Amino acid sequence: MFARYEVKGRSMEPAFRQGERVLLFKTRKVKIGDVIVFSNPGMDCIKRVCAINGDSLFVEGDNKLHSTDSRDYGAVRKEQVIGKVILNY
Repeated sequence: MFARYEVKGRSMEPAFRQGERVLLFKTRKVKIGDVIVFSNPGMDCIKRVCAINGDSLFVEGDNKLHSTDSRDYGAVRKEQVIGKVILNY
């Protein structure tokens, strides 16, 4: 029901920094504003949900200048979601 994830990259600064660890609740039930980890070809990504359209999520990093996100690769499908961040430690 839970998973750990280590933040990679600068896309979610200042909320989450490179190397920081977060705890995920494994669910695909997300809402706008949630920070999620999802499976993207070749890697897992951490982003904030900005919009929801049916089974598609528009996600963006908080650090817009250093984020590759839905503005670049389009919407993320809900089935790609690994979980939502519930705690950083």
